Amino acid sequence: MSKVEKVEFNAELLAAMRAEAPLNKAKADALADRFDAKVRSIIAKAVREGIPYDKIERVRKDGKPVASKEATVAVIEENLGLPEGSLEGLEKAAKVALERLRDALPEVEAE
Repeated sequence: MSKVEKVEFNAELLAAMRAEAPLNKAKADALADRFDAKVRSIIAKAVREGIPYDKIERVRKDGKPVASKEATVAVIEENLGLPEGSLEGLEKAAKVALERLRDALPEVEAE
């Protein structure tokens, strides 16, 4: 079935989107096929209309969650008990090196 360029988001489609809430990629695919629309337009309309959408969390090739270098440096600072920003510039190091350093440090327990 060919997808049309612009979809008319009529009351029937919006009702179906609300009935399927919270939407996810699989539900958006099904709605797109059913109403001859693009998946991205279904997702965008859901977000604009305030219909809950559970997005797919990004993961790396090895299955671990994606984390920025800045976030990794923040964890290292926390585990060393250093103030935030005290290791400024460390985020320019290789990601693998930062992860090895983070993994080598003992985790600080929350108070």
